[in-house]
Amino acid sequence: MARGVRTNATLLPTLSPVLQPQSIAAYDPVTRRNTILVATIVPTLSQGDSITSAHFLADRYYCPVGALASTSAVPYWLGTSASNVSFQNWDATAKQYYARFSTSGAAAGQIAAGVELAHPLGVFGSSPSHAPKNAAVGACWVKFTARFNVNTDYTIYGVGLYTTDGFTNDPFLQVTRNAGNWELTTRDTGGTTSSSTGGTGDGDLHEFWARWSESDVKLYVDGTLTITKSTNLPSTPLQPFIIAENSTNTIDVVDYLIEWELA
Repeated sequence: MARGVRTNATLLPTLSPVLQPQSIAAYDPVTRRNTILVATIVPTLSQGDSITSAHFLADRYYCPVGALASTSAVPYWLGTSASNVSFQNWDATAKQYYARFSTSGAAAGQIAAGVELAHPLGVFGSSPSHAPKNAAVGACWVKFTARFNVNTDYTIYGVGLYTTDGFTNDPFLQVTRNAGNWELTTRDTGGTTSSSTGGTGDGDLHEFWARWSESDVKLYVDGTLTITKSTNLPSTPLQPFIIAENSTNTIDVVDYLIEWELA
C-alpha cells in the first residue's frame, strides 16, 4: 500500500521522520528487488521542530506509524508524548509493519498531545500556523489502517482526534470497536457524548476513513460508508491521537493520515 504518492515522486532510501520526501522499502530475496511499501513527497508531510514547537503548513500529514524505530521518531505533529508502544512488528500476511499499543501499569499505550492542526475548514484556531496551506476546504479526513484485537467494547479509547484535555470534557472524535460492530464517537463543547455503531467489527486489519465536516462525521471502513453521525460534532481544532485503554484491548496501527477536501 502506498498513500500520498504523486506522479514522478522522488524517493529516499530510508525512513526519516524529519526530512521529506520519505519512503520505506522491503527487500524481496526471491525477486532480489526492493518493493516500495510507503512513499510520500513534499509538501504532503510536515513536521515541526520539537525544540521550538514550530509547525509548518502542509496539505497532508502522513506517518507510517508501524515502521517508526521508537517513540523518539514520532513526528511532532502526530504526538509530543508516546508510551507503551511496540514498533516495527511485521505482518507477513498483510505485508505491513504495525505498531502495537498496549499498557504497562497505569500508563496507557499512546501517541498523543501533538498539534491541534485538524479542522474541517482548514486554517483555524489560536495560531496562524494551523494546516492546511489551502484554506478553501470543506472537510477534514482522518485515515488509518488498524485492527482492534479483542472482541469487546473498547469504551472511550481508540484512534482519532482530540484536544489537550483528552476525554474528560473537551471535544473529540474517535473510531473504536464495540464487540460485533465498529463505533464512531464524538463529543462537543457541551461535554455530551453520542455514539453510533455499524458494520461488522472484527480483529483484522482494516482501512478506516473518517470524514469530518461541519454537518456530520462519516466513517468508511474499507471504502464502504458504515456510519453517518450528525450529533455532538466538535467545532474546535483537534489533534491526532492513538490510545489503548489496557493491556488486553490492544490496538495495532499501520499508518495515520490527515488530509483535506476542497470545498
